[in-house]
Amino acid sequence: MLSSPANADLVEKYAKAGRGRPWFFRPVRWAVASYERWNHGPDSHARAAASLDALIGQRPDDFDNTIYLKRALNEFEADDPTERLQSNILLLKRLLEFVEKGSLGEPGSP
Repeated sequence: MLSSPANADLVEKYAKAGRGRPWFFRPVRWAVASYERWNHGPDSHARAAASLDALIGQRPDDFDNTIYLKRALNEFEADDPTERLQSNILLLKRLLEFVEKGSLGEPGSP
């Protein structure tokens, strides 16, 4: 959780008022959603139960995910999070001091 810095683009995207969604296309989105709901309605209970029974009745898959586990392990071992952890710890320390003071302090600092 503390090993990566904050994604500035993501923070900016969700910090905007109104989430940046244009209101102009809402009627179009509603029309498309209504058409799709009408054209591809939800399955009946009996049909959903039958498809779940068929899924449970299948033999287990013999998918081998060893290559993905090795790739994840190699990426995890190659990354040295010490520097990022230290910067995040310093940031948390500043934020804690900010909360304990109850004042804004210097401009531009948390």
